[in-house]
Order: sequence, then C-alpha cells, then structure tokens
Amino acid sequence: MDKINILISCHKPSLTMRNKYIKPMQVGTALAKNKIENCLYDNEGDNISEKNKRYCELTA
Repeated sequence: MDKINILISCHKPSLTMRNKYIKPMQVGTALAKNKIENCLYDNEGDNISEKNKRYCELTA
C-alpha cells in the first residue's frame, strides 16, 4: 500500500505532473468563484480555507 502523497498547491488551473503520488490541491477554495476540476479542495472537512488571504498555501 502506498503511503506517500505529494500535494501541489494550486489557486488557478495549470499544468501539473500527475501520477499516483502527486496530487493537486486547490487552496482558497472557500473564496474562489470556481472549483478547479480534478483537484483536492482545502474547504472539505475541518478547514481554514476562508482564511487563505492571510495564510496562503498553509490552508492546504
């Protein structure tokens, strides 16, 4: 079983290398007008997504 995940913080659609270890995560999703497709989102579960303007990528 794989136990490694590398998250890439994204705030706009962009080309990212993808494989079973690398996963894009949209940061500031609670403040965004649109969700980026095929990403994880920082506004799921217990989160601070709405504080992204202050904490930037740390909301991931």
